[in-house]
Formats: sequence, C-alpha cells, structure tokens
Amino acid sequence: MGLFDKLKQFVGLQSGLTKTRTELQSKVARISAGRTKVDDAFLDDLEEALITSDVGVPTTLRVVEAVEARGKTERMGSSEALDRMLKEELSQLLLEPDRITAPQGFDAPLPNKPHVIMVVGVNGVGKT
Repeated sequence: MGLFDKLKQFVGLQSGLTKTRTELQSKVARISAGRTKVDDAFLDDLEEALITSDVGVPTTLRVVEAVEARGKTERMGSSEALDRMLKEELSQLLLEPDRITAPQGFDAPLPNKPHVIMVVGVNGVGKT
C-alpha cells in the first residue's frame, strides 16, 4: 500500500467521521427544537438519535440519565437552553479521562503506540 492509498483512506475516514458528527448534531438540534422541557418523549427521541448515530448503548444510557437528572433540577426556558444543555452533557462525557475502557476480558500487551485494534461485527451493531 502506497502513501497515496493511505492518504485516501485517511481522507475517507475523516469524511465519514465528519458525516457522522454532522448527522448527530442535526438530530440533536431537531429533537430539541420547539421543546422547553425534558419529558419522556424528549428522552425517547434523544435515545433514538444517539443509538442510530452509533454512540453505543452504555454511553447512550449515561447521556440520557444525565440529561434526565439535569432536566429535573434545572428549568429550561427555551429550546436553545435545552440544546445548550444537551451539548454540555455530550461534551462533558467526551472530556472524561476514563471514558475509554477496554472490554471485559480484554488483556493484550500493547507496548507500542499508537495501537491498532480490529473491531469485527455484523453491520449495525455499533462498531463505530
């Protein structure tokens, strides 16, 4: 594999991640538009948006629980405030230092960095 092939792969990966991020942002904006409170319908829509964006079930549940808890204590006066709260919760989750954990039973000596790990699974199971 030549340098240009690797560059094409990188550009393809970057394009795919940009597409995923853009789709998630538009889904989050769409579900918060016109809403001013965190109710069951909102939480269901949020959960669906995160799962369909390949966020993963454990992470989705953590975000939904955090949004639900915050929605009980804070009053959202506008859809912009709700949208801002969602973005804050997602950003906070991404900034946690222990957010990346190895699967149970994963014990591989990885002396060199960066690590390359192959993820195998059926389409639609959340490998992303």
